[in-house]
Amino acid sequence: MGLRGRTREVTLFFALATSGVAASISGSVVDAVTGRPLQGAKVSVYRADPLDPVYRWGPVPVWVVETDPQGHFRVDVDNNLNTLSAERRGYQSQNYGGRALNAQGLEIAMGKGDVKDLAIRLIPDAVITGRVR
Repeated sequence: MGLRGRTREVTLFFALATSGVAASISGSVVDAVTGRPLQGAKVSVYRADPLDPVYRWGPVPVWVVETDPQGHFRVDVDNNLNTLSAERRGYQSQNYGGRALNAQGLEIAMGKGDVKDLAIRLIPDAVITGRVR
């Protein structure tokens, strides 16, 4: 099977995954130092259930949204285990619930209803400038 066949298979799984919207996840992305909202941060939702057909492809986001001017996001999901990550230029990417940079995040079990008020704090990238004498 060539790459073209794999592309069709991924597309099929994506279509099946997005067909059963049952709830939503919402929250905000803020600067971890200043607390100010971050507009344009990319929030990605990943499947965390190893029995899900999409999961076998590895960490491929099944939903991606951007935050609004107030740093808020909302994504409609189906009833599965999900994980979230956020990233924005000038900041370190962060998994929701991760205790350190690049740490594994918390699984969000979707039942009946929505998950609201999640907060993801992004740490600014650091740059050292100056002159060496």
